[in-house]
Amino acid sequence: RDFCFSPTTNTMGAGSSKIKSAFKKIYHSTDDVEEDQSGLTRAELDALWAKYDKDHSGSIDMEELTALMLDFFRYASSNLGSAEFRAELKEQLKAIDSGKDAQAMSAFMFAVVDKFNALDIDGDKKISREEFDIGIEELMH
Repeated sequence: RDFCFSPTTNTMGAGSSKIKSAFKKIYHSTDDVEEDQSGLTRAELDALWAKYDKDHSGSIDMEELTALMLDFFRYASSNLGSAEFRAELKEQLKAIDSGKDAQAMSAFMFAVVDKFNALDIDGDKKISREEFDIGIEELMH
């Protein structure tokens, strides 16, 4: 079974304004007047980066991206898409959180690896701040 949501393809049917709102709510960032091309303010992008670059290495690794995606999917499971989509996503997240459904965990990790590889433009096995900002911009459009 495939993980039912891929941020790169936006299969949940939410428009960019809903995704922008989700990022704003998930990451509890502050408003700023300077808008990035993604529609998030520079302060919001900075807050998002600061929350997930947990080791302050200046890059996002696989573990940090996994945390970001889990947070986003948890928010999406209650707030985005159709009721059917939210129910399916909640079921998949419950299976992942239990640690007992190898197929669900494998599908989720495949989605994380796929997103990581898409974001890691230069192939150095880490997501730089520039690559991160580009990825968020692409998600919004």
